[in-house]
Amino acid sequence: MIIELAKERMRRMACPVQSGRTHSDNAAARFQDPEEFYERLWQEFTAITECSDLSTARVLLMGFEGSQLNEIRRMVRDARVASCANCCVDQLQDATEMRGSFSHLVVNFDAIGTTHEAVDALFAFRARQKEIAIVLVTALIAEDDFDSSRTSICDVTLRSPLSPKRLRDGLVGATLNGRMTEALAF
Repeated sequence: MIIELAKERMRRMACPVQSGRTHSDNAAARFQDPEEFYERLWQEFTAITECSDLSTARVLLMGFEGSQLNEIRRMVRDARVASCANCCVDQLQDATEMRGSFSHLVVNFDAIGTTHEAVDALFAFRARQKEIAIVLVTALIAEDDFDSSRTSICDVTLRSPLSPKRLRDGLVGATLNGRMTEALAF
């Protein structure tokens, strides 16, 4: 998974599509100096390597209950994160006040209420906590989505039920997407 993320990020970096131009034309226009291209590749590789280390991640699980909560807590521990806590969906607003307490939020989108209420709640949370990597978990999608199309509410969307590998990839992907969003904001 991490290799696929790296390849996709490097492809986008080197070959953005512009009308009337090929991928190779874009790469040549963007990186006329091969050293600049290699430096950017190295920076991407370094960022991906740093993000794949979850040993300092502090994960807050929200909206999971019972056996589903126990299973996800086990998966998070298996990902070797620094800490893991959980709370109910009603505490999403309170979580905005806990600056610096956690680095990742894994939220059960299906537990928030209607789709409209869930989007509004996550949009408000994201507006106040841009630095938190958000992994949205839902049964409403056909497959996992690591794209940045939902950046205003999350960094990664995973289809429920989860597997240990997909959850770990989601945490890493959310970190990467969050960094990319921060970099583009400047």
